[in-house]
Amino acid sequence: MPTPTTNTMNPIARAVNANLTAIGDSNDRPAWLAARRNIIGSSEVPALLGLSRFSTPAKLLAVKLGLVNEDAKISDAALWGNRLERFILDDFRTETERHVEHNTVTFRANGLAVPLASTPDGFQAGEGLNGSGTCQVKVTWRSERWRDDVPADVWAQCQYEMYTVNMDWSSAMYLRPGGSVYWKDLPYDDGFINQTMPLVETFWECVRGFKTLPQSMIDGKPMTTKALDLLFPEAPESRIELDGEWLDMRWEIESLKEQIDKLTTLRNELRNKVRAKMATATIGAMSDGSEFTLKTTTRGDRQLRIRKGKNNA
Repeated sequence: MPTPTTNTMNPIARAVNANLTAIGDSNDRPAWLAARRNIIGSSEVPALLGLSRFSTPAKLLAVKLGLVNEDAKISDAALWGNRLERFILDDFRTETERHVEHNTVTFRANGLAVPLASTPDGFQAGEGLNGSGTCQVKVTWRSERWRDDVPADVWAQCQYEMYTVNMDWSSAMYLRPGGSVYWKDLPYDDGFINQTMPLVETFWECVRGFKTLPQSMIDGKPMTTKALDLLFPEAPESRIELDGEWLDMRWEIESLKEQIDKLTTLRNELRNKVRAKMATATIGAMSDGSEFTLKTTTRGDRQLRIRKGKNNA
């Protein structure tokens, strides 16, 4: 990765000095969404690697081809996340005594085969640090994702953010329940970029050439199923010949269906045994702190659910 040519914290100055082009501002959401159609953002890379909880390669392809209209109205969660970014960065600045600047500008790297872009939440520099770095801020109440280390999707996003804006390190941080800020410095991993870039390039070839995604990028998530319906809408009856590999897959699908049917029957049997034991009780408490709960839904069905205890969450 090239060495940063400047330590200036001004985003537009960085765009000029670090061979970047400013293509939008997240404060202007409609224009920002339109600009994202023509690039791959660092926050989208985790979806291509199977690390995202919110997207998949097929869904992302549908978005890039204009088949999914991203909501121009920002969600409440994203809105509050954006509002809290400055406060989190202020806390980080005070704790580390680094020079930290908030950022909302999206930068595209010039001269790459794939149009990669990123919107770092901030830029930073400090005495004794190797050049300047980026900041990636997350506001989440799912603290278990950060229990052991920076989550894999956030780590991957930071790596592509560093690659895109030409920096050697980044700080990932999130707001803990209770208000304290957790942060960790992450070094740039050139090996990770080299290993995963072929997947990113393959995806972009599919976008530009309206090609079908390779099988390795097709997963079983419901959002992928919906995306495939958009990518391949119903058409007049036609026929395609499939080779032996697909015959094997047919047998596997039928075998899995039989296993699912058996497991569903077993699950229902166990649920019925618990319900019979509970009789008229609505809560069945267990020694580990977990509970069975039996509630009537708005449709009149009685559903048995498991509520985990604090020690087995």
